[in-house]
Amino acid sequence: MRWFFYGTLTDREVLAIVLGRPVDPTALAEAAIAGYRRVAVRDAVYPALTPAPGATVAGVVAMLDAPDDEARLRWFEGDDYELVDALVATADGDVPTRVFVAGAGMALRSDVDWTPGDWSASAGRDAIIDEARAAMAAFSVAYSRSQYAWSRGLIA
Repeated sequence: MRWFFYGTLTDREVLAIVLGRPVDPTALAEAAIAGYRRVAVRDAVYPALTPAPGATVAGVVAMLDAPDDEARLRWFEGDDYELVDALVATADGDVPTRVFVAGAGMALRSDVDWTPGDWSASAGRDAIIDEARAAMAAFSVAYSRSQYAWSRGLIA
C-alpha cells in the first residue's frame, strides 16, 4: 500500500521508530499532493493537512507492505487525524495513496505554515522522536495483547 507523508513521518528515523523497522530508501519517492495546505497543529510540533484549493504540499510516497503498518501508523497519528485516499503527483505520474489529514475537531494554527526544514532544525524533532518511542512502546504492548486474545479466540 502507498502512503503519503508530509510532516514528521518524512524523517526516516521517526518513520523507522513508528514502523518498528528501517524503510528501504528505494520504497520512498518524492511526491506532492494538490488541494491541501500544511499547517501547524495548535500546541504541537507537528503539522496537519487542511483543504486549500490551489495549494500544493510536498512530501514523500512510501510503499509499505508489512501486515501491521497501517495499525502502527494509526496508533502513532491518533484519533485527531482522518485517513483518506488521495492521488499524489510523483515523477512517474499520479499514484493513489492513503494520507492522514486534519480531522474535524483538530485545533490548527491556520495562520502558521509548518515546514520540515524549520522543524528538523528545532527541538521539535527531538520531542517527536521521544514521543514516537513512547507511543510505539505502548503500541507493542497493546498490539501483542490483542493479537494474543485474537489467536485464542477471545475476540473476533
